[in-house]
Amino acid sequence: MPGARRETFAALRSCVSRVSGRASSDISECTRFDELGMTLLQTSQLVASLEDRFGIEIPYMKFRRKQTIADAVDYVMELMEE
Repeated sequence: MPGARRETFAALRSCVSRVSGRASSDISECTRFDELGMTLLQTSQLVASLEDRFGIEIPYMKFRRKQTIADAVDYVMELMEE
């Protein structure tokens, strides 16, 4: 996993862990958001945390369509390149 991707994954995993209450060690790139059982409010909090962390604007509805942590990492990295 290249450096930038590793850092993005680590930051996203940390935010997901904090918002969902799951241990970071339980969250991998293969983890599906539907497995985490996050509410809409938690997902909104996650998006806000990621926006603050990366200094980007993340369209909530597009983010919600991401099925796995890997999908979210790819999306965040894509937004940071714009």
